[in-house]
Amino acid sequence: MQRKRLGCIADVEINICTGEIEAIVIPGPGKICGFFGTDCEYVIPFSCIKKIGPDIVLVEIKEEKFLQFKACGIIIAHIENGKRKAEMLMRCPYCGNPDTRVIDSRPAEDKNSIRRRRSCDECGRRFTTYEKVETIPLIVIKKDNNREQYERSKIEQGVLSACYKRPVPAEAIQKTIDAVELEIFNREEKEIPSSEIGEIVMEKLKELDPVAYVRFASVYREFKDAGTFMDELKKFLQ
Repeated sequence: MQRKRLGCIADVEINICTGEIEAIVIPGPGKICGFFGTDCEYVIPFSCIKKIGPDIVLVEIKEEKFLQFKACGIIIAHIENGKRKAEMLMRCPYCGNPDTRVIDSRPAEDKNSIRRRRSCDECGRRFTTYEKVETIPLIVIKKDNNREQYERSKIEQGVLSACYKRPVPAEAIQKTIDAVELEIFNREEKEIPSSEIGEIVMEKLKELDPVAYVRFASVYREFKDAGTFMDELKKFLQ
């Protein structure tokens, strides 16, 4: 019998009804602590464990039988009650069945994705998928038409400066910044003019504090004289 070191245990599968461990999960060949390498892993039933020591677990398996590959999903969009909804169909990597079910979900080791154990009702096999949000950088179009990547810190700096020495709680300031950012990203645009961001900030500051609003507007609108400043102030008072 050939002996081989498979790696370190990265996860376990637990029966949520009985609380018993059903299997141990070990990153596939070429992986380091579950992060780098091929998209596969060993899922070894607890019944295959022969001995558990203080720093080693002995198992007896046919390696190719318990080496599982991760699957890819298909996103299906449809209209429901007038709203566009998206659903993910996860195809079984063994039999090709397009519809499988999730039996366990938990955060992955990198804390940036969700690890899901899935079961195929067609062939009875189980496999693992990792779900991660793919973010596309938002580009800001500046007044001179130059482009740069969106940075939340710039909005924070502008709002904090406008609220300097004002009786505005820090929590309210953060909620305002969050509201600005939420409105920006809800537009689902790849690019946004800096002028639009400025208008959104002004609208939120108008609700937060009148002095902060006027301060931000005086910088953003670049008032040249007292007349334009008073015109803006009249708009606020209307």
